[in-house]
Amino acid sequence: MFDDRQDAGRRLARALEQLRGSPEAVVVAVPFGGLPVAEVLAAHLRLPMESLICAKLRHSTDPELAVGAMAESGVVHLNAVPSSERLRGADLERELVRAREEIEERRLLLHGGRSFPNLGGRTVLLVDDGMITGATMLAAAKALRAHKPARLIAAVPAAARAAARELGAQTDHLVVLESPEDFQTLDCHYRSWSRVELMEAVICLERCRRGQAGKPRPAAGAL
Repeated sequence: MFDDRQDAGRRLARALEQLRGSPEAVVVAVPFGGLPVAEVLAAHLRLPMESLICAKLRHSTDPELAVGAMAESGVVHLNAVPSSERLRGADLERELVRAREEIEERRLLLHGGRSFPNLGGRTVLLVDDGMITGATMLAAAKALRAHKPARLIAAVPAAARAAARELGAQTDHLVVLESPEDFQTLDCHYRSWSRVELMEAVICLERCRRGQAGKPRPAAGAL
């Protein structure tokens, strides 16, 4: 169990110590929950940090049921779910439109509309605060694969085993610190757990930008 997301970031950093100061490595956080974890990890490993915006795709009759996710490049991952829970036809198209709108709004608020940089040839460390279905991390991993990174590493403090297996197959290396057989909810793995709000995410990204003075977020090579 982790004290909070910052504690999770410190423990992930210890597991990835071999990347400390690597000139080719970059941390990519998945907002919102992944940002506090990735910020601590990036600071400990002395690596630059980017963020890749994703939006969950939700079932039309059950907003709590995530059936997939979309990355800001438009890459979509759909979970393998029972037939009765799948989105089809007009329902799927409406949800894709909603997800695109959500991503664009977040991109404007978090990045000022700037495009995601090209990370081709680099070691990319993709970070979130945990996985239940893994949809968001899988969409992000597929989007990052399109950049042709030299190596794609995923790191999460806690994950359901099925999600970890699927993400492990999509990445070159996966670090998961806790993956119990009876995995239920993500908050059970944190003593202190709360939703990361928009302003907290904005402040986190501003801190990272100030720590990289003179290295603005590039616009070339957008996803």
